[in-house]
Amino acid sequence: MLDPDTHGEPPSAHERDDIVQDIARAHVGYLLAGMGFSEMASQLLAEHVAGGNRPLEGAFLGSDGEDSATYLGVPVGPLGVLPFPLGQAQTLAQAMPNSIRFVGVDADVIRRALAGQRLDARARRSDGPVQIGGDGLLYAPIDRVAPRSLAI
Repeated sequence: MLDPDTHGEPPSAHERDDIVQDIARAHVGYLLAGMGFSEMASQLLAEHVAGGNRPLEGAFLGSDGEDSATYLGVPVGPLGVLPFPLGQAQTLAQAMPNSIRFVGVDADVIRRALAGQRLDARARRSDGPVQIGGDGLLYAPIDRVAPRSLAI
Protein backbone atom coordinates (compact mmCIF):
# COMPACT_ATOMS: atom_id res chain seq x y z
CA MET A 1 0.00 0.00 0.00
CA LEU A 2 1.24 3.46 -0.84
CA ASP A 3 1.08 6.65 1.19
CA PRO A 4 -2.26 8.39 0.43
CA ASP A 5 -0.78 11.80 1.29
CA THR A 6 1.79 11.70 -1.51
CA HIS A 7 1.79 10.77 -5.16
CA GLY A 8 2.02 7.06 -4.46
CA GLU A 9 5.30 7.01 -2.57
CA PRO A 10 5.84 4.43 0.18
CA PRO A 11 5.64 5.90 3.69
CA SER A 12 9.00 7.00 5.02
CA ALA A 13 10.70 5.33 7.99
CA HIS A 14 9.79 8.42 10.03
CA GLU A 15 6.11 8.09 9.05
CA ARG A 16 6.14 4.40 9.98
CA ASP A 17 7.70 5.24 13.34
CA ASP A 18 4.97 7.85 13.90
CA ILE A 19 2.35 5.16 13.19
CA VAL A 20 3.93 2.78 15.70
CA GLN A 21 4.04 5.51 18.35
CA ASP A 22 0.39 6.40 17.70
CA ILE A 23 -0.50 2.74 18.24
CA ALA A 24 1.46 2.63 21.49
CA ARG A 25 -0.21 5.79 22.80
CA ALA A 26 -3.65 4.47 21.84
CA HIS A 27 -2.87 1.21 23.65
CA VAL A 28 -2.03 3.08 26.85
CA GLY A 29 -5.27 5.04 26.44
CA TYR A 30 -7.33 1.86 26.06
CA LEU A 31 -5.63 0.35 29.12
CA LEU A 32 -6.43 3.45 31.16
CA ALA A 33 -10.04 3.46 29.94
CA GLY A 34 -10.43 -0.20 30.88
CA MET A 35 -9.16 0.54 34.38
CA GLY A 36 -11.63 3.39 34.79
CA PHE A 37 -9.26 6.34 34.33
CA SER A 38 -11.43 7.92 31.66
CA GLU A 39 -10.08 11.47 31.95
CA MET A 40 -6.49 10.42 31.24
CA ALA A 41 -7.67 7.93 28.62
CA SER A 42 -9.65 10.59 26.78
CA GLN A 43 -6.54 12.76 26.52
CA LEU A 44 -4.74 9.95 24.72
CA LEU A 45 -7.68 8.73 22.65
CA ALA A 46 -9.34 12.03 21.76
CA GLU A 47 -7.55 12.22 18.41
CA HIS A 48 -8.89 8.80 17.47
CA VAL A 49 -12.40 8.70 18.93
CA ALA A 50 -13.60 12.25 19.57
CA GLY A 51 -15.80 13.99 17.08
CA GLY A 52 -17.65 11.05 15.59
CA ASN A 53 -17.34 7.65 14.06
CA ARG A 54 -14.51 6.26 12.02
CA PRO A 55 -15.32 5.87 8.32
CA LEU A 56 -16.91 2.58 7.31
CA GLU A 57 -14.40 0.25 5.71
CA GLY A 58 -15.33 -2.98 4.07
CA ALA A 59 -13.11 -5.93 3.31
CA PHE A 60 -13.40 -9.43 1.91
CA LEU A 61 -11.31 -12.55 2.19
CA GLY A 62 -9.07 -12.57 -0.86
CA SER A 63 -8.95 -16.37 -0.87
CA ASP A 64 -12.75 -16.49 -1.21
CA GLY A 65 -12.78 -14.30 -4.30
CA GLU A 66 -14.92 -11.36 -5.30
CA ASP A 67 -18.21 -13.14 -4.53
CA SER A 68 -17.39 -13.60 -0.86
CA ALA A 69 -19.04 -11.84 2.06
CA THR A 70 -18.15 -8.25 2.85
CA TYR A 71 -17.07 -7.48 6.39
CA LEU A 72 -17.22 -4.17 8.25
CA GLY A 73 -14.20 -4.07 10.49
CA VAL A 74 -11.00 -2.62 11.79
CA PRO A 75 -7.33 -3.50 11.81
CA VAL A 76 -6.01 -4.63 15.19
CA GLY A 77 -2.52 -5.17 16.52
CA PRO A 78 -0.94 -6.50 19.67
CA LEU A 79 -1.88 -3.25 21.40
CA GLY A 80 -5.56 -3.22 20.39
CA VAL A 81 -7.64 -1.51 17.70
CA LEU A 82 -5.48 0.49 15.32
CA PRO A 83 -6.61 4.05 14.62
CA PHE A 84 -5.73 3.75 10.92
CA PRO A 85 -7.56 2.80 7.76
CA LEU A 86 -7.11 -0.69 6.36
CA GLY A 87 -4.61 0.34 3.67
CA GLN A 88 -2.34 2.09 6.13
CA ALA A 89 -2.49 -0.90 8.48
CA GLN A 90 -1.54 -3.20 5.59
CA THR A 91 1.53 -1.03 5.00
CA LEU A 92 2.41 -1.21 8.67
CA ALA A 93 2.01 -5.00 8.60
CA GLN A 94 4.97 -5.20 6.22
CA ALA A 95 7.16 -3.99 9.08
CA MET A 96 5.38 -6.09 11.73
CA PRO A 97 4.75 -9.51 10.13
CA ASN A 98 1.99 -11.60 11.71
CA SER A 99 1.16 -8.83 14.21
CA ILE A 100 -1.62 -6.99 12.40
CA ARG A 101 -5.02 -8.64 11.97
CA PHE A 102 -8.43 -7.68 10.66
CA VAL A 103 -11.52 -8.08 12.84
CA GLY A 104 -14.86 -7.56 11.19
CA VAL A 105 -18.52 -8.51 11.18
CA ASP A 106 -20.33 -9.76 8.10
CA ALA A 107 -22.15 -6.73 6.68
CA ASP A 108 -25.25 -8.85 6.02
CA VAL A 109 -25.47 -9.68 9.73
CA ILE A 110 -25.26 -5.97 10.56
CA ARG A 111 -27.95 -5.08 8.00
CA ARG A 112 -30.27 -7.80 9.35
CA ALA A 113 -29.70 -6.68 12.95
CA LEU A 114 -30.39 -3.04 12.09
CA ALA A 115 -33.58 -4.05 10.27
CA GLY A 116 -34.79 -6.07 13.26
CA GLN A 117 -34.65 -9.32 11.30
CA ARG A 118 -33.99 -12.72 12.79
CA LEU A 119 -30.32 -13.60 13.28
CA ASP A 120 -29.45 -17.27 13.20
CA ALA A 121 -26.13 -18.84 14.07
CA ARG A 122 -24.06 -19.75 11.05
CA ALA A 123 -21.60 -22.54 10.55
CA ARG A 124 -18.23 -21.68 12.04
CA ARG A 125 -15.21 -21.73 9.78
CA SER A 126 -11.57 -22.21 10.57
CA ASP A 127 -8.97 -22.11 7.83
CA GLY A 128 -5.60 -21.89 9.56
CA PRO A 129 -5.23 -18.35 10.88
CA VAL A 130 -8.61 -17.30 9.43
CA GLN A 131 -11.53 -17.72 11.84
CA ILE A 132 -15.19 -16.95 11.14
CA GLY A 133 -17.58 -17.38 14.05
CA GLY A 134 -21.20 -18.40 14.07
CA ASP A 135 -22.07 -14.75 14.62
CA GLY A 136 -20.32 -13.63 11.42
CA LEU A 137 -17.22 -12.31 13.21
CA LEU A 138 -14.08 -12.57 11.07
CA TYR A 139 -10.59 -12.68 12.58
CA ALA A 140 -7.87 -12.94 9.95
CA PRO A 141 -4.32 -11.84 9.15
CA ILE A 142 -4.50 -8.45 7.48
CA ASP A 143 -2.76 -9.74 4.36
CA ARG A 144 -5.64 -12.19 3.80
CA VAL A 145 -8.23 -9.44 3.31
CA ALA A 146 -8.71 -6.90 0.56
CA PRO A 147 -10.57 -3.57 0.75
CA ARG A 148 -14.08 -3.37 -0.67
CA SER A 149 -16.60 -0.56 -0.77
CA LEU A 150 -19.38 -0.92 1.74
CA ALA A 151 -22.81 0.56 2.29
CA ILE A 152 -24.95 -0.34 5.28
